[in-house]
Amino acid sequence: MSLSAIKQQKVVALYEALKSVPLDRIRMRDYQVYYDTPGAPYTGKEKRTLDQCHMFNTKHVMLETLPEGETEWPAYDPRAMAVKVVCYLSESDSWSEPLDLFIDREGTLKYLKEFLTQVKGLPYHLVETQICLVREDYGKQPGVILHGEDRDLRWDLRVNEGTKLYLEPLPDDVSDVETTTWIPKAFAEIEQTKNLIELKVKLPNKEIHKLKVNRTITLGELKQQIIPLVQLTVDEFKVLKGSKVYRTELRNERETLRECNLVDNMKIVIEKGKPLRRGETMIKFVWFKPDKVGEGELLEDLFDAPIPEDMLVRDVKLEVSNKLKRDKNIDLTPENIRLREMFHRSPSTVVIYF
Repeated sequence: MSLSAIKQQKVVALYEALKSVPLDRIRMRDYQVYYDTPGAPYTGKEKRTLDQCHMFNTKHVMLETLPEGETEWPAYDPRAMAVKVVCYLSESDSWSEPLDLFIDREGTLKYLKEFLTQVKGLPYHLVETQICLVREDYGKQPGVILHGEDRDLRWDLRVNEGTKLYLEPLPDDVSDVETTTWIPKAFAEIEQTKNLIELKVKLPNKEIHKLKVNRTITLGELKQQIIPLVQLTVDEFKVLKGSKVYRTELRNERETLRECNLVDNMKIVIEKGKPLRRGETMIKFVWFKPDKVGEGELLEDLFDAPIPEDMLVRDVKLEVSNKLKRDKNIDLTPENIRLREMFHRSPSTVVIYF
């Protein structure tokens, strides 16, 4: 299913879910995309303009509904920060879905452990079970065991907005996480997931698909996963990254996605056509017609062509002459062609090397 179709379904589902909810039981909150956490509510700002609410270009907001039976919204505490807690489930040897919690950003580790004892829905009773807390380090690097009851969460233990915490029971023979040689299962989980990324794949028909991949696979392996989406052979499509203004083709199929600098939530574009081979570069040829000054457009787009990087200028001119004659019925000898670099849409330096 395409991303546009999924979005349409979500819009319809959201409308169906909210159309029966009175407006006074719905409020908007800021949504912090980077951390995937809710921010401050827009309560009291109903008469402000979108500019005054700092809603520029693309803005993400969260819709919150007042739970049934409640008459007042939960108070927003600017001192609170959102963290995500996942728990190890020994019965299935797996991890629970992340649980979003709001904790005091000025608290200590002792405060956090006491706070967790009050949370409903955790798979074990924290008063009766000794636990180990592991913080997922920045960039999903190997985790860090949190220890030291009086240490500050933010400044000492680097628990910040959106931090993911792994919670698991301590083995019976471990009493002190500071001195033990025991390795928490959270370390292996973080190691396994740190290379997982989600790519947005834009197909030639403009549909966008989400693809979860590991950054350690090669570009060639990524292309094999794209084949069922694009319904073309590996020699019939190109993979590009970058903006509309400047896109580059990913060519080396032996490079890993990490070496291609592909990161989570990045968009790649699939175009029909023969991919460039190693040692080739794609050149856009434009016809500059200075004799047309004052009469109309001075530039005419001709064609894009893959050119070997070690090809001599005189051979490039011969190739251009032959292609113009063959594809556009334009008869220009190589001697009457001059190659110039382009700066945006303006002719620049003359290429004189032969």
